[in-house]
Amino acid sequence: MMFEDEFYEEDMTIWIDPLDGTKGFTEGHLAHITGMIGVSVNQRPKIGVIHKPFYNAAYRQGRTYFGTPETGVFIKDKFPKKLRRLDRVISLDDFDKEEAVDEKDYDLWVCASLNKNQLSTNEILKALKPRHVARVAGAGNKFVYLMDKKADFYVNLVPGFKYWDLCASEALYNSMGGILTNAAGEEILYDHNNDDYTIKEGIVAAKNQKVYDTCTTRLQNELNLSMAEMHERTLE
Repeated sequence: MMFEDEFYEEDMTIWIDPLDGTKGFTEGHLAHITGMIGVSVNQRPKIGVIHKPFYNAAYRQGRTYFGTPETGVFIKDKFPKKLRRLDRVISLDDFDKEEAVDEKDYDLWVCASLNKNQLSTNEILKALKPRHVARVAGAGNKFVYLMDKKADFYVNLVPGFKYWDLCASEALYNSMGGILTNAAGEEILYDHNNDDYTIKEGIVAAKNQKVYDTCTTRLQNELNLSMAEMHERTLE
């Protein structure tokens, strides 16, 4: 007999990215880097750990995010010795699923790639009519930004993310009640048997279903294209 949250070892895959944001790191942009450990079970994210060693440079503060869908997400802050009294472990509040979201008037805050040369992303951002767009570097760092509730929505239709770039982030984001799919609105499968671990079907993340639906509706209304159709155009 197995309990609902139990699983067999052979159904588990561990995805590790010891240094995400390598390019920024070599250029001295320490605020962008993270280390990630994600565990998928039956090809879906189950456990996530993201460590951001330079979370707050002014206080030499590091922060670790960890959690599962069963427990929710926790953060552990780490300070230098003279500020050790500020070290803490606390739980993060889930995203508000009951938030009032008006498709026409909702003030959307969007997280986007630091690369401004992605034509499809720029078209989508214009169609979404966001109040604010934050250009954020690093795969894990983008989801740190989202989990800190600094943005409501993130989209990337350009292939480039690997499974180890996203598994930990999706596990944590889902654990807070966030929605993450590919461009077609389907779950992303982390299949270790694949020859190529690149996520080619796009990434769409929203803090709740209402925001997800609002963004896809705005895109359809403004461009007369679905997210899946925009993704197909990106690959042409």
